[in-house]
Amino acid sequence: AREEQAATEATLSQVLLEIDGKVPRILAQQQALHALRDEHEETTARLAAAMHAGEAATERAAALQRMLDARDAQVNSLDLEVGDLSQQLQTVLFEQQRKAAVGGATPRATLSTGSAWLAAAPAIGSPGFGLSPA
Repeated sequence: AREEQAATEATLSQVLLEIDGKVPRILAQQQALHALRDEHEETTARLAAAMHAGEAATERAAALQRMLDARDAQVNSLDLEVGDLSQQLQTVLFEQQRKAAVGGATPRATLSTGSAWLAAAPAIGSPGFGLSPA
């Protein structure tokens, strides 16, 4: 029984020595685990902030694209309006020249009358023209 107890104590002493030998490594691994957890939490927070910034940038880009699309539509509409007004002006000048020719006026007088009318008309894009600057 004494021999068995001595063998058990020897085994127990050896196990305790092995455990004591492993303690520094276990503590180092535990510290590394805590450091990795902290780093993971920081990285997760940075990722969340970056995702939020990305979402905000995407929303801003979409809003700017909508504004750009609206401006493009406005420009297209104004281009059509300018074309229509130009056509109307050409028609008015043509009719004025035709009437002047029928009435016996010289083409030079007709052109000067048209030029005077054009000079008195508001310039395209001016406040009196009815278009607001973009």
